[in-house]
Amino acid sequence: MGQIISNHSLVFFFLTLPDFWFSPEENPSKRNIFQIMREKPEIGKKAIELRNFGTQILDVIGKREVHVVSVIPGGLINPLKEEEREELLKMAENACRITKEALTIGKELFEKNWADFRKAGDYRTFYMALTKDGTIEFYDGKICVINPEDEILSEFTSNDYMEHVEEKRYEWTYAKFAYLKALGWPKGIVQVGPTARMNVNKRVATEFANKELEEFKRKFGRPAYATLLFDYARLIDLMYACERTKELLEDESLTRADTRVKVTPKGGRGIGVVEAPRGTLAHEYVLTREGLLKNMKLIIPTQVNNAAINLNVKDAATEFIYQGEIKPGLLNRIEMVIRAYDPCIKCATRQADGNLRIEIRSSKGELLRTLGV
Repeated sequence: MGQIISNHSLVFFFLTLPDFWFSPEENPSKRNIFQIMREKPEIGKKAIELRNFGTQILDVIGKREVHVVSVIPGGLINPLKEEEREELLKMAENACRITKEALTIGKELFEKNWADFRKAGDYRTFYMALTKDGTIEFYDGKICVINPEDEILSEFTSNDYMEHVEEKRYEWTYAKFAYLKALGWPKGIVQVGPTARMNVNKRVATEFANKELEEFKRKFGRPAYATLLFDYARLIDLMYACERTKELLEDESLTRADTRVKVTPKGGRGIGVVEAPRGTLAHEYVLTREGLLKNMKLIIPTQVNNAAINLNVKDAATEFIYQGEIKPGLLNRIEMVIRAYDPCIKCATRQADGNLRIEIRSSKGELLRTLGV
């Protein structure tokens, strides 16, 4: 939840809010959060408070704000202390208030700009997300895929993920393209992320976020297609994460001390699937009998969305470029489409050099074993 709050608050306030706030024809140098803060300083303050709450969760529980280190095979290194739980709970209540205000601002600006936003991409694909009995879930449940007509195409467990999703490469980019294996390329293009979570699921487990999801479906249909709805759906994600964090922190058993079990190294294959901020994320690991990493495969959200991103950019350019004339604000509109997906191209890019090797050494620095990569 801390990861969702940290990412979504940053994306909404600092990256996409200026797209709503200013006209696409506005000078790009002025279309930023700092200009908004000059007009409305309190918005900047609340943005920082909400972002800080997400990073505090990661810092307190994960022991580091970026790439947490507390989660290890067998559990959690250190249990949450009671004073930490109480402090985070106070912050959670404030985070819920700020997110409700952010939703109000976002919806007002969306209503105002909807006619223009609809032109910025309306590409229909399949949608994929975790679900638990039709309820939005970030961590548990099954993976569900629906078609553009809101019908379930398939539903499967994490262990079967790699049987349903395949990757494709092109020479002109280092980033891969993931698609539904059963449908092939390009018919199997699928999207993940905030809009996909809203499309796949029927409800949210927390009160306020569930009301927002119901309104979202009434306004934009089932499923919703417009690309910039990623920005709207991201706010519902954020609301759920704040409400759910508050619920978790109200549980006093969260500070129990038995947060680890003993792990004995063994060989095998395991797949984990979660809803990362950008969408469905899958990791597959194959270990040797000694518990050493033998092989791994990652399919991350930007790989899944990569095809839709490229098609949406093309559609947006087609909409706004006519007979070779580039209309004012074209670049702003193209950037809005890309920002809606919150892509991480470097996450979608991996390359292993055949000359790399792993050296395993003892605590005294003695070389015990060398592994090729």
